[in-house]
Amino acid sequence: MALLALASIAERRLEAELRSRRLTLRKYAVLGHIAGTAQISYSEIARRSGITVQSAHALVRALIDEGLVEAAETGTGVAAHLSVSAGGRDLLDEMAAAVERLDAELFAGPPLAPLEEALRRAAREGPPRR
Repeated sequence: MALLALASIAERRLEAELRSRRLTLRKYAVLGHIAGTAQISYSEIARRSGITVQSAHALVRALIDEGLVEAAETGTGVAAHLSVSAGGRDLLDEMAAAVERLDAELFAGPPLAPLEEALRRAAREGPPRR
């Protein structure tokens, strides 16, 4: 239960950071997927985000309209060529710094400092094998 409470606190703090930048967690994730994967398809964005392809199109359209993503012209039936704009990269850099600050604030001292390393290790390696 303590871990769920901590997750809830972290989520609220992250959502506040995102909201101050006119982002949602889902838009932030899609922006990150586009930044991290050259020529990512709408289908792949949808799969990674756990949403429909139609929702992926709508989210990407919103990111384009906000100037955070650029789309090269393609023909019908051809995969979109999406890339993060300079403004989108700046926003991702801002969020990376904000996430680092949140981590430091939430895990800087006792009793949570040891938990941070354990969580990072679990994220890298997966759950312990039994």
